[in-house]
Amino acid sequence: YTVQTINGVNYKNWFLGAGIGIDNYFIKSYPLFVSLRKDFLLKKNSWFLYADAGGQIMGNDENESTEFWEYSTTGGFYMDAGIGYRLKTTKKAVVFFSLGNTLKNINKTEYSVESPLDYSTTTAYKLSRISFRMGYQF
Repeated sequence: YTVQTINGVNYKNWFLGAGIGIDNYFIKSYPLFVSLRKDFLLKKNSWFLYADAGGQIMGNDENESTEFWEYSTTGGFYMDAGIGYRLKTTKKAVVFFSLGNTLKNINKTEYSVESPLDYSTTTAYKLSRISFRMGYQF
């Protein structure tokens, strides 16, 4: 699941904002991003394109250790882009639905603790998923 809040400004059929969220896909992270949206019509209901891009902060529970290994996780690039439809419910409120693709880059490094050799290995995760979002804008 993903939960986000995006705050920004509208100008005609453009929206620019900044957002933060919780993304629990594969490894928990907290994306920080800039959001851009373009509405096709300035009418009650309309289609829109959106793009969110930024970075991620990893949760503290993603850094672990065992008797022989320590694990460290660092966040990288975060992006979500797609198309959606908005339905105006009141004078200033909108319910929207969107379908898009989310990209999430994460690096996880393992360090040896008890080995006489200084051993470490890093795995780069490049995660992609289809996302369906529902939201409320006011």
